Formats: sequence, C-alpha cells, structure tokens
Amino acid sequence: MSLPLRARCSLSAVARSPTFRIDAKQAAPSSVQLDAILDRVPTFYLNEFLPEPFVKGRQPIYLDDTQDEGAMVINTGAVRPLGITFGLCRRISSSDFEGLAPARKLRDGDVLLTTDGGTSIGKVAVFKTPSGEDGTLMECGFTVDSHVAVLRPCGISPVLLAYLLCSPMGQIQFQRAESGASGQTAVSEEDVRRFRFPRVPEAAFEQARESFTAALEEARRLEAEAYKKRQDGWGAFEAILLQADGEQPVRLAARARPNEKRQRQAIAG
Repeated sequence: MSLPLRARCSLSAVARSPTFRIDAKQAAPSSVQLDAILDRVPTFYLNEFLPEPFVKGRQPIYLDDTQDEGAMVINTGAVRPLGITFGLCRRISSSDFEGLAPARKLRDGDVLLTTDGGTSIGKVAVFKTPSGEDGTLMECGFTVDSHVAVLRPCGISPVLLAYLLCSPMGQIQFQRAESGASGQTAVSEEDVRRFRFPRVPEAAFEQARESFTAALEEARRLEAEAYKKRQDGWGAFEAILLQADGEQPVRLAARARPNEKRQRQAIAG
C-alpha cells in the first residue's frame, strides 16, 4: 500500500465501519478487495478467541549491556514475523522480574504482538522458552516491554493465531487500523479484536496450519542452504586471491553487521 492515499466515500459507508473512521486507508484497493472477499464467506471476529485482556509490558530498568544474568525483556526489535531474536533482548534484574505481576511473566504458547512504532506494527510470534548453548532450557525468566502485547488465545491454537495475524489478510487489517502521527502510529486492542477472518471447519484450519508450517520449514532450509553457499563462495574467492603466497589459505571472518546476525538467527528458526 503506497501512501498518501486519497479516496472519496459516502458517510453511509463510513457508518457501516465499526471504527467510524474517515480515513483514506479504508478505501485502499487492498482493503476494499479484502472486504469484498470476506463479505462473500462466513467470518469471525478475533475477539471470539481472546477472552483475556491483552497484557502490555512496562518500561523496564535495564541492566548494563555487559551483564548476562537476569531476566530477558523481549522488545519490538526482537520480535520478527513468526520468530523471536533473543540475541536482541536486554535484561532486567531477577528481583525486578520477581516483582512483576504474574500475567507479565511469559509462558510457552503466549502470542507476542508489536502494537506501535510505524513499520514495526503487526509483527507476531509465539513464545517458546529458548535453549542455551548447552541445550538446556533457559530459566532466567522472560517478559515484554511496553511496546509488545501478550495475547493468550482460547479455542484456537497460538500458532494458528500467529499465522492469521501475519498473513496478508491480517497485515492489511493492521495497515488500515493504525492511527496516530507519522512515526508514532499504533493499533489498539479494540481494533485487533475486530479483525475478521474466514470461518471454516476445524479440519480446514488444521490443514491450513500444517500446509504453511511445512512451507515455512522448507523456506528456512533453503535460506540456510543459500547462506552456506554464499559463505563457501567467499571462501573460494579468498582462496584464489591468496593462493599465490603458497600457504594454506586461512578462512577470514569479519564482524557481522546487526542485520546479518538477525538473518542467521532467523534462518535458525
């Protein structure tokens, strides 16, 4: 969707919208097309599967970046579509974490949603306690900051909820629901609860979930394979340049840029 948009619509059309917004984004081609599709099939509102209020974190008092003990705080930058980059999380003291309300302490299956920050809006991931380098689960404790909401669905699997919100259907609804000044936009809990999706039999939901999970795993395999091929290509490139000195070439490793680290972590799933 390219901005700015200009559209003309009647007040009766505005009145049919539950938001009552006079906003050109509501008349964007993708938004109109989505409404036309959903109007032809049975649908449900997300509110049906979200009986609990969204839980928002609070602005934490972080420990120094050199400290690697304490609870992890998942922030907007650490949440990516259908994944969490734990390497971008900062930490708070264990005593601060223990003082949090139980609802703010993450548990496996929680759905994390970024709700503000312009282009950061609408990233969704399912939380699962990560493992450390030794393979054991990290038991340091996890929470979110004030820009990430925790959704706890009932009657629908967390993975399926994340897929729905990350799908083109969900992202279009995020785009037209965001409001606020440039760079300071946000979506409200009320808006997200009004997101609409096709209502299909449970078996069809399960088939859709399994289908996309398989596609996602294959995509990650191909991304990992492509990353390895690039690294092998650089190795061959350097070997050709350095073979003249007669020594066995040494594989060089430059410090990775932040986006390269995020890419590797994303590939790891």
